[in-house]
Amino acid sequence: MVVGLWIASNVAGNVALWVVMHAEEIDGYMWANIATQISDWIGILSSIATLLVVQRIYAMQMASLRMSAEAVDLS
Repeated sequence: MVVGLWIASNVAGNVALWVVMHAEEIDGYMWANIATQISDWIGILSSIATLLVVQRIYAMQMASLRMSAEAVDLS
């Protein structure tokens, strides 16, 4: 999921840049604005997904540490 969002964010960023570079009138700049906003929102979603993955890894590491500490205390 994270990788898919990261790729989508990069593609959307490239599309937004292309639209900006080819805009000649106000209508083109309006589309460029929309494309940039979409790219930004996908980037935000990608960042949130990455944060959730990091939190889950941290929780698993802490659980493993607690289990290891309990195993040592029982010996």
